[in-house]
Amino acid sequence: ADAPSEAPARAGEVGAFKDDAVRDTFAAAEAAKAERAAIELEQVLVARARLHDHRFGRCSECDDPIPLDRLLVLPATNCCTACQAIRERAGRRLAH
Repeated sequence: ADAPSEAPARAGEVGAFKDDAVRDTFAAAEAAKAERAAIELEQVLVARARLHDHRFGRCSECDDPIPLDRLLVLPATNCCTACQAIRERAGRRLAH
């Protein structure tokens, strides 16, 4: 019988491969968390600037007041629900 061209992987090599995969997964998750935190910080800083400029709570698109219920859920938002819907529809059209 012909011998296989490569010897089967040893248990230690498989374990090392799994360890590397776990480390890579955790590193990717941490990078994603850090990116999300940076985005949230930027949103807070922009909202703070809008507060300082007396524009907080007003839509940056139509200048209508942003409903308090929306601000309580999304305090860093800069647009009302109607303008956000327009932005999202426009974004979907651009993506296709």
